[in-house]
This record gives sequence, C-alpha cells and structure tokens, in this order.
Amino acid sequence: MEQILAEIQEATIAAWVERVLDTYIEPHALKSQKNNIANPVGTTIADGLRSLYVGLRKGEPVADLVPAIDGIVRIRAVQDFTPAQAVGFLFELKTLIRRSLAKRRDLAVSASVLEQIDAWVDEAALTGFNVYMSCREQLFKVRLKEFERRTHLITDRAKCPSAMLRKVDEESSENNCHC
Repeated sequence: MEQILAEIQEATIAAWVERVLDTYIEPHALKSQKNNIANPVGTTIADGLRSLYVGLRKGEPVADLVPAIDGIVRIRAVQDFTPAQAVGFLFELKTLIRRSLAKRRDLAVSASVLEQIDAWVDEAALTGFNVYMSCREQLFKVRLKEFERRTHLITDRAKCPSAMLRKVDEESSENNCHC
C-alpha cells in the first residue's frame, strides 16, 4: 500500500488541497499565498492534509494524526460550514485516490488495499466529527458565558427591577438586624 500511495502522493495531495480550499468564499486568496503568517488558514489546511496523506501512506494509526485533523476541523468548526461540510473533506480522499489511481494504469491495486484505505479514511472522518463536536461545544460554552456576563451587566443597573429588589432586600435585612 505504501508504495502505491507514494506513487500518487503529490497529485492526490494537490487535488485534495485544491478541493478543500475551493469550499471557501475566496479560494484564490487561500491558494495564492503560501506564507504561514500571511495565510494561516491556507497553510494550516495544506500542511494538515499533507500530514494526513503521509500518515495514511505510512499506515499510521488515525489516533496519532488527531493534531492534523484538529487543525483543519477547528478552523472549519467556527465558520459557516455544516457538520458534513466541515468534515466531508476527509471522505473526499477516497475519491481522489481512486481518480489518481485511474490515471496511473501501471499501478495494480488490490481490493484489500482499497478496503484498508477506505477503513482508514472512515476512521479519520469519525475522528473529525468528534473534533468538530468538541469545538462546537467549546464555542457554545464561550457564547453562554458571554451571555451570562451580559445578563449580569444588564441586571446590575440601578433601574433594573432585579437590582432594585436586591437593594430593597439588602436594606430590609440591614434594618432587621438583631445584633
């Protein structure tokens, strides 16, 4: 499997990066700038996809590649992607590998190799869904805390009924002190 995937590596990774970056509103900006500082999203995606492909080629467990999946999915989780769109790029690898293999008729691929690739990609996608959900949960918690802080600011204003009731309660408890 490693030799076959090595033969189609560059073409497959290039197509994969292209496909993922095309899901953005301004793909040209993400594709044209290769500088990490000027284009952190594009380079994180390209580097992450390369790491994932190389990991598949070398037969590394998906669990060892969670940082690469996390880097890409974390970006997509805070953007306007549905869950399927946020992690669907992982499933696309199956199609891209098959297309690259179809162009290289000199490479013979057994059904068992394709099954190994499919199983690895499926596991990576499931991991991606877990990462996505974790990121969305963190985002929800941050938004909830922000909402709670805003509510606190609103209810502590002098003209707020809740604040007035608290003040009345405090004054009455001070007056009823039996010290």
